[in-house]
Amino acid sequence: MQQEMQKPIQEIESLMAQLEAKGGNDASRAQFDADRRKYAEEIGWLRAENEKLQTKQTKLRQSELSFNGDASKGLHNRSGTTPTSPNRTQGTAPAIGSKVLTQRQLRDTIEEIYVSKSKYDIKCAETHLPRETMEQHMYTH
Repeated sequence: MQQEMQKPIQEIESLMAQLEAKGGNDASRAQFDADRRKYAEEIGWLRAENEKLQTKQTKLRQSELSFNGDASKGLHNRSGTTPTSPNRTQGTAPAIGSKVLTQRQLRDTIEEIYVSKSKYDIKCAETHLPRETMEQHMYTH
């Protein structure tokens, strides 16, 4: 991320240096100074944003590592080994785009889907339309 931000910053700084080297009359000098202040502010803002994103990324990585470490601590079967899921190897982070939910959030989401399907089933009965399966409803929910 920082490398992506560095290139535009360096381009702006090189353009500013070229303009400064050319000099010019008072009107162009005033415009140059205004542009320079604008670009300096933009560079400052970009650097601050970059720092925020790097901090956020670092915290996210640390929370993923601590989550994966904590999740496997209390789970042991009778042989004393930690069970592993066939779909997920131990110590890997969730897939990109997936969302890790707490048990409470998952329960609330499931309950919300059930309520939504019940309401839809009532609507289907009133309009004499066929009901959809739970799987179909989850895709349309």
